[in-house]
Amino acid sequence: MTRLFSTLALLVTLGLPGLAGAHALAPSVLTLSAEGDGRLIAGWRYSLRDPGAAELRPVFPPACEHLQGPASTPAEAGFAAQRWRLDCSAAKPEAQLRIAGLADGPRSVLLRREGQAGVISTQLLDGGRVTAPLWPVGSVPWSETARDYMGMGVEHLLLGPDHLLFVVGLFLLVARLRQLLALTLGFTLGHSLTLAASVLGYLQLPQAVAEWGIAASIVWLGWRVLRAGPAQQSGTLWLTVAASGFGLLHGLGFAGALADIGLPESQLWLALAAFNIGIELGQVAVVVALTGLAWVLRALARAPSIRHAHTTAAYAMGTMGAFWCIDRGALLLPPVW
Repeated sequence: MTRLFSTLALLVTLGLPGLAGAHALAPSVLTLSAEGDGRLIAGWRYSLRDPGAAELRPVFPPACEHLQGPASTPAEAGFAAQRWRLDCSAAKPEAQLRIAGLADGPRSVLLRREGQAGVISTQLLDGGRVTAPLWPVGSVPWSETARDYMGMGVEHLLLGPDHLLFVVGLFLLVARLRQLLALTLGFTLGHSLTLAASVLGYLQLPQAVAEWGIAASIVWLGWRVLRAGPAQQSGTLWLTVAASGFGLLHGLGFAGALADIGLPESQLWLALAAFNIGIELGQVAVVVALTGLAWVLRALARAPSIRHAHTTAAYAMGTMGAFWCIDRGALLLPPVW
């Protein structure tokens, strides 16, 4: 029985985040930038961590003449990017573009329109909506923007293995609901503050540094879970302060994901708030699921089994965090050749 519950703990801390890491943490992005006189520059970016994303491709109206491309362009590690230059002056006002392959699986594509000052509007396409107007037609309804960015916030929390593992660690760290609420509230306040400050341009930190700090927070949390055991009852105040501090780092990670997606200028505050609410909804979903799992385990297992599973989970968490520290730390080192 002890071995069984240790295995379950290992699956929760290693298996689920590992599966999440196999999927893209953000949708594919199609960016349209107007040059004037009906000419467009189209940029296509997708994650190499999602094999299915490579099967998607933008299809422009037949009236659009390809002046250049598709040409591969530089992209950060783990992503691929292409670029077209199009003359769509002959395209009708109601012309539509579509994303080939989008209806074949549960994936999404963010259509982003840019002007000289930045992102003008964004629209999320998925299996139920594979086409969009080539030319902007008014502003995107606020309800659609809120729904899209809230959904992306939930997805980023649930499919981001480091953020997800930190929430799992907070759950394992304390035994009482009141303590858990205090820690999660501190974490929420921390990441909400830096998310907003970074997106609005008040706080800038290299993304590689923030990602390494997030990995280090997982190592610290694994150590704290190991020290606390399954019946932690004290030290809530300073643990809440620590969770808030590490929440500041995670907020910078969220901001990096949001920077990849982009925020519409006319609905910036709405999109930012919706994305943050989505993160909180994902966090609540994780806590509720873990509470149910913990209730089942406590009903079936004896105390020694729970302690053993708790220790296994702590070591698994620390191991993953240490791996990420090494992997992400390599990005901070100068090239040797």
